[in-house]
Amino acid sequence: MDSSSSDRTELSDNTSRMNDMLGALQYRDFRYYWFSALSFVLGWQILRMVLNWVGYDLTNSAIYLGALGGAMAVGTISVSLIGGVIADRINRKQLLIATQTLMTLSVGILLWLSFVNLMNPWHLLAASLLIGIIQGIDMPTRSALIPALIPNKQYLMNGLALGSAVWQGTRIFGPSLGGFLIKFVGSTSSFAVVTFTFFIGTILLSVLKIPHITRETGNVIQELKNGLVFIGRNALFFNLILLTFVDSFFGIAYMQLLPIFAKDILSVGPDGMGLLMGASAAGGLLGTFTAAVVIQGRWPRLMLIGGAVFFGVFVLIFAISTNIWVSLGSLFLSGIFNSLTMITNQTILQTVVPDELRGRVMGVFSLTYSLIPLGGLQVGILADFLGAEIAVVIGAVVVILFSLSLVLKQNFNEAVKNYTVL
Repeated sequence: MDSSSSDRTELSDNTSRMNDMLGALQYRDFRYYWFSALSFVLGWQILRMVLNWVGYDLTNSAIYLGALGGAMAVGTISVSLIGGVIADRINRKQLLIATQTLMTLSVGILLWLSFVNLMNPWHLLAASLLIGIIQGIDMPTRSALIPALIPNKQYLMNGLALGSAVWQGTRIFGPSLGGFLIKFVGSTSSFAVVTFTFFIGTILLSVLKIPHITRETGNVIQELKNGLVFIGRNALFFNLILLTFVDSFFGIAYMQLLPIFAKDILSVGPDGMGLLMGASAAGGLLGTFTAAVVIQGRWPRLMLIGGAVFFGVFVLIFAISTNIWVSLGSLFLSGIFNSLTMITNQTILQTVVPDELRGRVMGVFSLTYSLIPLGGLQVGILADFLGAEIAVVIGAVVVILFSLSLVLKQNFNEAVKNYTVL
């Protein structure tokens, strides 16, 4: 081989290695989408923080905090199943731009109300409901759009992982940034920052170049019914999805009460609340890395049940703690174990679900995450009657007991035992 051929081979190898390191980011449209998602999700994390803090500041009511989460959850749940159908029948780029534009306008209205000092509790409830409805269409549209942005399907998994990393990463510093913004520049300026990040995310989407994709569908109601019947009759799928529901509805619900813990129990203010939220997110990111690099699908039964039990234990410790460092540490560890459980859960589902039922099964699975704010409603009601600490303790105990009950379910344990990583 002459030197020129050797140079070309070496150049080709270097290019290949560079492409592998960049993964899906080597594609122009995915890069624009990823940075759009980063801008949008960062704003979303700040918005959640600001909504809860302003809402509690206006009402001093645990029930109201639960209602804020409940309104958003009701909005999302009410349209999420039909949202997937809409995403298959309308140009996905245009639909996503429309949803983000509506989100930007919604926060812009809150900005104006705060600026003119006309903000009322019902404004936040209405905005939460509207934002939840928009999200119910936005989320399935995002999931459906990503494959069209990555021509080489070798990098599809990489693209999905990068998308997940946006949520995990911004959960670490987004709430903390929201807390600092409220403390140092006020809620009005915080709404302005969110409006700006949403606007930038929308502009970045406008430059995407993707073809219009449509698919014919059959009877939507019957297809959804078939998927639900399949889940109900399959012990593995039913219990994996039920575990996600219990974690979301009872375990993660504590997040809706963080303003109470930050303000009344730990006395750390809005910036301290941001740190509490960031601690859980940092643990989640570490758990994600551990699952991907160290666990790699091994010990699924231990990761599912053991991870869920320890998640509940550390949420319980957080509930009874009156020390900020103990609270931060327990939330950090709860994030690790919850991430291990959830990633193992998703990996098993994605590996063994029949292709012809994948969309419906994963759609129901994703719907359980929408119940997190609704779980905030039940924990808010409990907190108003029993106190925030007892309300969170009850949720943690439910998670622990349900997770331990899975040990007694023979069909589920046999299915998990027979699971192998492909």
